This record gives sequence, structure tokens and C-alpha cells, in this order.
Amino acid sequence: MEKTDSSARDVYWKVEMEQCHKGIHKLFTNDIRGAEAIFLQGFMKDGVILEPPGSEKRDLRFAYGMGNAICSFILGVATFEKDQLDDCLERIWIAEKLTHVNDWLGNRLMGGLCYLIAGVIRVIQHSWIKAAYCIIKSWRIIQYLGKECEVYKGVERPEIISCHELCVGVFNLVVSLLPPLLVKVASVLGFHGDRKKALELIHNCWKAEAMFSPVAAAAILSFHLEIKTFLGEECSEEELALCEEVLVWGEKKYPGGIVFIFNRAIFISLIKIPIKVCNSSSHWNL
Repeated sequence: MEKTDSSARDVYWKVEMEQCHKGIHKLFTNDIRGAEAIFLQGFMKDGVILEPPGSEKRDLRFAYGMGNAICSFILGVATFEKDQLDDCLERIWIAEKLTHVNDWLGNRLMGGLCYLIAGVIRVIQHSWIKAAYCIIKSWRIIQYLGKECEVYKGVERPEIISCHELCVGVFNLVVSLLPPLLVKVASVLGFHGDRKKALELIHNCWKAEAMFSPVAAAAILSFHLEIKTFLGEECSEEELALCEEVLVWGEKKYPGGIVFIFNRAIFISLIKIPIKVCNSSSHWNL
């Protein structure tokens, strides 16, 4: 029996998402070059953007482009080298361009994420006006997609919902950390800074077992184990229990991943158990 266009598209989506998940797995087990190889083959060959697939298939070149950009972003944040950050921006704009092939919800959502990452890079580069432009543009794209994401019924729903939850959660979490005066300014622009809601959304993204779940896991650990300590706030027993749950999940799913090794060390230090310091540089395939 011949498949309909819809069912063929669903099968293609699942196959391509498996590849994206493999790339993310390599990324979070420290094989950045291996992850780049997977993401590149999905949208580019010999430096030339691949032609879009047939109409019976969902065009996912933007997802591969985003994965490729995230690889560069992690290297850029780790090294703070200008050339690396500029390379990441170049990759981000390639991915963003690929979201314009049609008006599908996933394309628009990923376009907003592109501007969000670009805004973070501009902050790191101290390019404040460009950072503000990218972040505000990102929020204006993402905040109006919530209702569409909630009612979306396609096979892509888990990825769409989790991506939207991560974006909105991170936005609100960042705003909640600003000084009171800046929170008031941010609220005028539509940023609400509800920390409880932010953490709930990021937690949902982690639990979804979707493409961005390890990113959400890293955000949970970073907030509770690093940011709260920096702010002079203590973790509650409930928060420490959550961190332990996330760490166990990450250590099982991404064995040897430096993100989870690093946060495990911080976790152990917070609960006052002596540990041996490892040489983290040996874990990366750069």
C-alpha cells in the first residue's frame, strides 16, 4: 500500500531526527568534531548548501544547521576566541536563512532560537546594541508561538513543544536574575521573569527526551549548582535531589560527558564530600 505524503513525511522526520539526536549525543559525550560531521552532512556538501528535499518530505536542513552552529557555540564559549565566536555567528545566520523556506511552525520557532543564540554571542562580544536587537527580535518571534505550539498535532509535536518551553524558560530565568530596576524595564518589553515558571518549563523540556533535553539538563544544573552559589543562595534539599536525578540521567545517557562530570564535582563539593579533581581537557575531541 502506497504511503500518503503525510505518512512519508512522518517517516522522513523520524529518520532525520534520529540523526540529529546522534549528533547531540556525540556533542554531549565530548566528540564535537564527530557531531559536526553528522550535522554538516544534513545541510551542506563541499561548502555548498544542499537542495531542499521533495515536497513529500519535511525540509530539516535548518535543524542540521542549528546543530552545527551549537557545536561552534560551545567551542566559542569555552575559548572566548573572537574567530570562533564569529564562526558561530556565520553558522547561525546560515541556519536562520534555512528557516525561511516556508511558514511552518518549526521553521519560525527555530528562527527565534537562532536570534536568541546570536544575542548571547553578541553579549559575550560586548556588542550591546546588536545583542539587544537579537534578543528582542527573538522574544517577539517566540512569545507569539505559544498557542500554536500547544495545539500542534503533528509527529513533530514533542520537539516543537520542548524547544518552545526551553526558549521561554531560559528567557524568564535570565530576566529573573536581573536587578529589580532592570526587571521593570524588561517587563515593559514583554519579559516577565517568573523564575518558578521558568524552571518548570526547562524541567519539562528535560523530561521530554527531545533534541534539546540535554541542553535543558545543563541549564538546570548550571542554575542550581553554579548561578545560585554565585548569587549567595543555597540549594534546598528538594533542589539538590533534582540535581542528583538530572546527574544520574546525564551520566547514564551521556557517559563521560564533561558537562555532567563538571557538575557532579560541584554537586559533591556542595554536599561536603571530598573528591579527586580530574583533568577535564583530556575528555574533549576537538
